[in-house]
Order: sequence, then C-alpha cells, then structure tokens
Amino acid sequence: SCTPAELKALWRFTSTYLRDEKELHNLLWVYNTNGFASEAEFFERYPGDDMVDVLSFDLYHFEGQNRQAFIDTVRYELDLLVKMAAKKNKLAAFAETGLEAVPDSEWWTKTLQPALAGYPISYVLVWRNAGFMPSMNKMHYYGPYKGHASEQNFLKFTRSGNILLEKGLKERNIYK
Repeated sequence: SCTPAELKALWRFTSTYLRDEKELHNLLWVYNTNGFASEAEFFERYPGDDMVDVLSFDLYHFEGQNRQAFIDTVRYELDLLVKMAAKKNKLAAFAETGLEAVPDSEWWTKTLQPALAGYPISYVLVWRNAGFMPSMNKMHYYGPYKGHASEQNFLKFTRSGNILLEKGLKERNIYK
C-alpha cells in the first residue's frame, strides 16, 4: 500500500524509465481502478494526462448479487468514465469483469450486454479461465467453454453486432 503521491511518483518513474531508458514506445498506459463513486475518487491516484492513454475500471458480478444492481452500478461507473475519458481525450475501457463460473445461462445477454449498451468503450475483458485452483478447491473461470450452460448465450452476445473479437480483426485489416 502507498499514498496517492507515492503511486504517482512510481508511475512516472516506471513510464519514463521504459520510454527513455529502454526505448519502449509501443506501450499503452492504462489507469485502472477497482470501482469508484465519483470523479474525485477515480482520479485520486491519477499520474497525469501525459502518462495515461486509457481510463478503465474493474467491477465483478458476484454470485447472489442482484442482476439489476450490478447493471446499475456498471452503468453508473461507465457513465462517469466515458465523460471523464472524453474530457481528457482518452480511450475508455472496462478492464475486468465477469461472474465466476457463469452460473446464469443468460448472463451475457441479460446482464453484461445491457450494462454495456450505449457506451463507446474500446475494450471489455472478462477475467481469466484458470482451471482448477487447488487453493480454492474448485474450478476458477469467467468465460464459457464448449458445452458450458452459457455457451450459446455467449455466442449470441458476441454476434450482437457491436462486439469485435480477435479473429474479427483480420477481416478488417486494421494492421495495414
């Protein structure tokens, strides 16, 4: 744990070192928080506009949590985030989300899709599929696998028209 000033100094040191000493100029710098209630809270540890390319946050849907409460929280934070990113000429992203083990077979179209609807974010990541975690004595995953109860709903979500997955990049020739 460190103070906001210490984190800002560490960020600046790291960024400057990688850019100037190691000559790395192909990095995107993402400022990310784990949920926030206000613009002031979000920017408490912000290192400065010259040090950041993307603004983002993490927010997970926990089993037993009300679906609508999760959607409302995501939309509240996305509303703030998109406005802040626009003011600072930064990309907006939803860096980490998901519902562990996806026990809701319609989670993708009934929860995540309505939470994201209408927001111009550049990126959303559903957390990892780690497999069996001995320390937790259970399977640990956030994306469906072939045969999972939410597999078809996930495919429906990805085909909704506003989702671009990695394999779709090739078709768009974005690297020309």
